[in-house]
Amino acid sequence: YVEYIATLQESTDWYCQGQPVEVMALTEHAGFAGAVLKAVETVTTPFLMVVQHDWAFVRAVDVSGVLDVMSTTPRVRYCTFMAGKMRNYLQTVRSIPKLKIDLRPVAPDHPVGERMYPLGILYDRTHVCRVEFWNEWIRTGIQRCRVRRAGARGGRGRSSGCVGNFPEDLLGREVRSVLEEGGQEALMDQVGTSFLCDSDDAAVVHMDGRKFLSEEELAARGWRGRACRHQVVAAIAGVAEDGEPMQDVESGPGG
Repeated sequence: YVEYIATLQESTDWYCQGQPVEVMALTEHAGFAGAVLKAVETVTTPFLMVVQHDWAFVRAVDVSGVLDVMSTTPRVRYCTFMAGKMRNYLQTVRSIPKLKIDLRPVAPDHPVGERMYPLGILYDRTHVCRVEFWNEWIRTGIQRCRVRRAGARGGRGRSSGCVGNFPEDLLGREVRSVLEEGGQEALMDQVGTSFLCDSDDAAVVHMDGRKFLSEEELAARGWRGRACRHQVVAAIAGVAEDGEPMQDVESGPGG
C-alpha cells in the first residue's frame, strides 16, 4: 500500500505538471464518504468537484456555466452530469403515479441554468457541489444514520447504516422522500440536488461499462445482459412500477 501511494504521487506530479495536487494517504480505512470528508476539510474554495476513479468524462460539459448558476442561485448545492440511464428522468418523474411532478429548470433565465433540473436522487458519481453540501449536509446526514458495522461484516455487503460508506446508499432514500412529500420547492430548499440535462448523450460513463468494455468482456465479469427498459426507468425514479419506493440501485455496466 505504501508503495502504491508513492507511485500514485509520482504519477500525479507528472500529470499535473507542478500544479498544487496532494495525494492524501489515510492512516485507516474510512470508506468513500469518510475519505472525501477528510479531503473536504482541506478545501478553501466555495465549490469542489468529486470525481470517482471509475467514472470518466466522454464529452465536454460547461462546468464554468454550472458554477455560475451555483454562485447566483444559493439553493443549488449539487450538480451531476448526464449519464446513460438519466435520459428519460424528466419524463419518468412526470409519469410515475406517486410523483407526477413536472420538474422545472433551477435557473430558467440562465443559459446553463435553463438546462439544470432538480434531481430527486443522490449520486456519488462525478459531481460539482458547494463545499458546505459535503461538509454539512452529507456529514450530518451520515451522523444521523445508525452504525451497523456488524451487519456489513455478516456477509450482506454494504449496510445501509454504516458510517463511511457511499452517501448514495446512506442518504438516497432521504432525498427521494423530500421530493415525494414536498415536490420541487422542498427538494431545492432542503437538499439542493440537480443535474445538467444538456444532451441525450452521456457526459460521464462508468469505466467498467459498455463504453469501455465489450459485452464479451462484461460477460466474463459476470454481467447478465441488458436490463429491461422499464426496470431502468423505474430505478431512475427511485420507485417500483406499483409506485412503492425501491431500494437504492448502483450504476451497473454502461453507466
